[in-house]
Amino acid sequence: MTKEYTLNTSNIMLFFNSLIKLGLEKNLKLQIPLMNHMTAFSFNLSPESVNLKDFIDKNDYAQFYFPLIKQLKESYHDEIPDYQMVYTSLYQSGILMPSGVDHINKLLDSIRNSDILRGGDVYYIAMDTNLLRDRFYSVYLSKIPAHKNLDFVLCETVRDELKNRQEKIKKNQLRDMRPLPYELLDNCFLNQNTLADRLRYIGFLEYNYLRSKTSCEELDATSKRNSMQNDQEIISTYSEFVDIGKKIIFISRDNEIVRMMTGEDNVIPVFLEHLPGKRKKYSIQWEQFFDLLYCLGVLFGKLVIVSGKTIIADLYGVWKGKDVHEWESGSFKVCLKQPDPKYKEDYDDFLFIDNDMHKNLSILNQFRSLKI
Repeated sequence: MTKEYTLNTSNIMLFFNSLIKLGLEKNLKLQIPLMNHMTAFSFNLSPESVNLKDFIDKNDYAQFYFPLIKQLKESYHDEIPDYQMVYTSLYQSGILMPSGVDHINKLLDSIRNSDILRGGDVYYIAMDTNLLRDRFYSVYLSKIPAHKNLDFVLCETVRDELKNRQEKIKKNQLRDMRPLPYELLDNCFLNQNTLADRLRYIGFLEYNYLRSKTSCEELDATSKRNSMQNDQEIISTYSEFVDIGKKIIFISRDNEIVRMMTGEDNVIPVFLEHLPGKRKKYSIQWEQFFDLLYCLGVLFGKLVIVSGKTIIADLYGVWKGKDVHEWESGSFKVCLKQPDPKYKEDYDDFLFIDNDMHKNLSILNQFRSLKI
């Protein structure tokens, strides 16, 4: 038995508040059923922050990943997230920052010190596809104070790359992904996008978010058949946009396109890089924690919150029937696990969390309905 709630990243705090009220804020674990219930990390909750411990490293992840890949048909290998995707979620949630950000900081400082009325240049920040998938605007650029010398620009080729979609996952494909449990796959991925498309969709939503929050210009451009041709189109489009007194800061994690941009008049290419890390502990903000959960949920579908040996809830980032609105709002499906009543303490905890969440969601919904 379960009780289900659909929550987005702005109100999933209600679930964790209930855990804190119960005194279940310590020694929690996040497990991933798709990877044979691998523990991704442990965590403690506090009013100010979330402390992650034992974040899984590359070697430990390999012990789950490679045995599974060996058993799966090769055509389905791309549906299993590799470790780099897991590690990238730390950047997508703003827990880590790529190397090269210091260069951007220095550029922005120099821009703030120039006066457009005294001949200073106007600068436009342009991000490559990979930076949008990294949510670099949300976690970094959106926090830069507004400045009259600074704006954003987007190339439609980048948007087209992020809109690419394959056919959605069908029932017969899920049945063919043995040894993964069919019920798990069906609950998460039936008629949902493939892993590659889900990652592109994160970038597409970031593209739309940037458009909604800034006065960025969109440049008409065509989309070609392969990535190299698209890179050439992006370079050409931005090179035609710049002019005397109008420059572009082009940011990418693709070393090749940065190299190709070098030497273009009035274009300042900046290369960012995700460096390998050995950290296993992170003290992070609540917002970063929710973003991390969401990014991992998009990768793996279902996450499990465990206290001791008791499953408290299943968190779905992808589920059968998740619609466009739920994707656009960054929604989770939270399924509270109802224990057998004979386990009185666990059962009472379940009732408390359910009642507490129901009450607080009702209050929130009433507040939102007020015409203020």
